[in-house]
Amino acid sequence: MLTSRQLLWGIAAFMQQHRVPGRTAPDTVTAIVDYKEGFTTCFTTHFGNGANNYDRIFGSKGTMRILDPDGNIDGVKPTVSSDGSEAPDKVPDGIVLEEIPQDDHMMNWVKCMRSREQPHAHAEWGYKHGVAVILADRACVEGRKMRFDPEQRKILPA
Repeated sequence: MLTSRQLLWGIAAFMQQHRVPGRTAPDTVTAIVDYKEGFTTCFTTHFGNGANNYDRIFGSKGTMRILDPDGNIDGVKPTVSSDGSEAPDKVPDGIVLEEIPQDDHMMNWVKCMRSREQPHAHAEWGYKHGVAVILADRACVEGRKMRFDPEQRKILPA
């Protein structure tokens, strides 16, 4: 979910439960997200014990790694490389982005309640994330792509 974009156009999703018999929640989720701006993203997650979690963002000009699969004991140090890109203007290899220190989510919220500043994760972003999660769930339950109509605030078949 890209919070700076319009509300998503549609989601096709797949969820499956693999590991724990009797559990009703899926432990593997993949969602293909289409945006009105004309691009698509793929979100995949798996639920485990939390060891060595990592994120990667694949773009047409390169790849951003946020936490490596081998873990980062020194904190989050995002790196950017040209891995996977065949673009003539791909990003140079070896870019290490400056870490942006942030408060814990709840601590940030409490501080913003006192200072009247905007929290890192404000209500509009929470709303967009909620819509994305419900869209993905409905797509899995109904077995088809779903879309969100922001005017009616309804989830509909795509």
